[in-house]
Amino acid sequence: MLVLAGGHGKVDPPTVVTDHLLPLIPTASLTVLEGTGRLSPLEVPDQVAGHVGAFVAPRAQPDCPRPAAGPAVSRSRKAFDNPFVTTQTDGPAAANRRTV
Repeated sequence: MLVLAGGHGKVDPPTVVTDHLLPLIPTASLTVLEGTGRLSPLEVPDQVAGHVGAFVAPRAQPDCPRPAAGPAVSRSRKAFDNPFVTTQTDGPAAANRRTV
């Protein structure tokens, strides 16, 4: 398992990750991303993608079938069928409402 931590993280600094998380996951390896904090995927997306790609590449299975091309997110998932979310279809608030 790959564990990425921002070198300037205040919530979970690398020392906390090393002392408390890594002992619980024997196969984990820690990579500290210098110059970033907790939002590493937003702050240094190229570094995060590079480390994830390097971690996944040796584990890739070449004979694994690829999914058919299509939308990245299916809009028919049950997650969108939330009874607590309502959509107003008319009135002044409807112009400002974004539907998913």
